Amino acid sequence: QMLPERVISRRDANGFAEYLVKWQQLPYAECSWEAAADLPAEAITRYEAREGGETAELDAAVVPKEPAAPPPTAWVKKDMELEVAPLAAELAGSWV
Repeated sequence: QMLPERVISRRDANGFAEYLVKWQQLPYAECSWEAAADLPAEAITRYEAREGGETAELDAAVVPKEPAAPPPTAWVKKDMELEVAPLAAELAGSWV
């Protein structure tokens, strides 16, 4: 049984809503238009919320957020000077 990964788009066909579906474990080239009745209500709800700009709430509930990276000031010394030119000259000399 193929499960929808996400709904990508919507169109009206003969008065009925159809949704373009990206299927799990299939490439985007295999997306297909499906009737709303043939899809799980959750897939349609997630699409409609995303199109309405409410994805942050849904994504936070489903996908755990990665811990934030420390700011650059936490791992770079402020008084550190980069000596790129001498290093570049040394490396260039080793290739000649």
